[in-house]
Amino acid sequence: LAPIRDDVRERAREIAGRARDLRRNGDVESARQVLREELKPLVKDTRERVKPHVRPLIDSLTPEQRQKVQRFLERRGRRFLGGGQR
Repeated sequence: LAPIRDDVRERAREIAGRARDLRRNGDVESARQVLREELKPLVKDTRERVKPHVRPLIDSLTPEQRQKVQRFLERRGRRFLGGGQR
């Protein structure tokens, strides 16, 4: 997972930096657009890339642990390894 993390971190920082520069120059709408169009797909792609690595851990949870995680995620508007989108 470390190589995925490092790649995503670098790309996310680059995207956030461009958005920050746009915002500092007064172009708030373009900054939002950069984040919407580039950061969201990066997050979605990253979820797909890590699923095969996380699946064995998820499958090893007891039913009680699964329920606890499910309740935690539901309170935050997320799904259990199902995309996690709000």
